[in-house]
Amino acid sequence: YSLERVVFGAAVSSVGTNLFYASTGLRDVEVSEKNPFFTGRDGVLYSKDGTVLYAYAPGKLDERFVVPSTVQEIKPYAFTEVDSLCYVDLPDGLQSIGDHAFAKMADLKEVILPDSVTELGAEAYTHCPSVETVWVGSGVEVIPSGCFDTNESLASLTLCQGLREIRSNAFSNAEEITQLVLPESLEKVEYSAFMSCDNLKQVQIPATLRDLSTSAFNFCQSLEEYQVSPENENYRSEDGVLFSKDLRTMLSYPSGRQGESYTVPEGVEIINSYAFTCCPI
Repeated sequence: YSLERVVFGAAVSSVGTNLFYASTGLRDVEVSEKNPFFTGRDGVLYSKDGTVLYAYAPGKLDERFVVPSTVQEIKPYAFTEVDSLCYVDLPDGLQSIGDHAFAKMADLKEVILPDSVTELGAEAYTHCPSVETVWVGSGVEVIPSGCFDTNESLASLTLCQGLREIRSNAFSNAEEITQLVLPESLEKVEYSAFMSCDNLKQVQIPATLRDLSTSAFNFCQSLEEYQVSPENENYRSEDGVLFSKDLRTMLSYPSGRQGESYTVPEGVEIINSYAFTCCPI
């Protein structure tokens, strides 16, 4: 914990992930000018050409960091457990964010992913308890498992058109979200993707969605209704309850729907697993 400065010599040719883990006193990273692979600037380790950001010194006290415009890739664990930063400004031109790259950042308040980002790592922003806003640009096609898991303060979520898949636990425990609008490009939502979003009241399902896990919204205790695009060929909503398009299968009864009783419509043949999970009736 007392380490404050790291100097890389000219011969260092590779570095591992999670490079400065738990080095909470580290503020300065220097690299020999003769090193052909790396460079260090203001406590940050980069590739020599500036296109790859490897690690940010966790002991730096700045509240905002502007990622240089040359950076195209942020390596796994690059900012993990950096507690001082509230804002990290990502440049247009950034393409890839590695696994756990921004995990467990205690004071990070917002995530704005530019349209240039096409690769987003698993659990990239997991357990960031102060994040209030997430904006996912149009270049991201898949939000991986656990990507924004347990961001309890998350209240504003924008998912741009271009997104195709949301994987398991991607946004679980986002306790402050009240409304969810899924984009008109989304095809698949995996199990527990939005589990335990305690204040979520309404989900809007687009025409493109064809594979929705019946446990995607488990334990969303305030959820009052599903709204489904009439153009969706796979799902429909009746009085806020989610069914298959042909009304033969009941998929999900919203946990926060009001009423002491519910009559399953005539013609329903199958009631899916988890359909009435945590319902008050």
